[in-house]
Amino acid sequence: MQADIEACLSLDTHALVAVTMLTVQDTSNVSAIYPIDVEVMNAQIEAVCNDGAVAAIKLGVIASPAQVDCIADWIDRLQVPVVLDPVLRAGGGATLAGQPVAQALLDKLMPRATVATPNADEARLLTTCGDPIDAARALGALGCRGVLVTGGDEAGEVVVNHWWYQDSLQQ
Repeated sequence: MQADIEACLSLDTHALVAVTMLTVQDTSNVSAIYPIDVEVMNAQIEAVCNDGAVAAIKLGVIASPAQVDCIADWIDRLQVPVVLDPVLRAGGGATLAGQPVAQALLDKLMPRATVATPNADEARLLTTCGDPIDAARALGALGCRGVLVTGGDEAGEVVVNHWWYQDSLQQ
């Protein structure tokens, strides 16, 4: 969340934040997660939407299918561009969101997303495609207009990202 806020500040914009889960973590990994109750999360979203104009939505880690439903309702209300970063695991490997959340992301948020930005591992988990290119195509087929499968989590010295946009693929 802090990185997203800093990115907004660097672009001279203001981030309005709603928390989906609290974590216990250090620089290596996450050791515990505490999902925020969906009613509390909804109240947070309502408060920030009432406080300022929302020009876009950026989604990160989501803790439950009920949170996905709530977020989908807000996306439908706000009708603004949506960036979906489907965070399923921490950098150290700890699971942040299980299969029920992953399925809800695919069913309810991917079709509403303007752009999705999974890393290669997340793209494989969401699609069961071994190849990031096939995963990008599969995620795009769900209705998302653009899919950027990032390769920073892959082995090797060179990072290869795969950008799929409306039936076109670039590396």
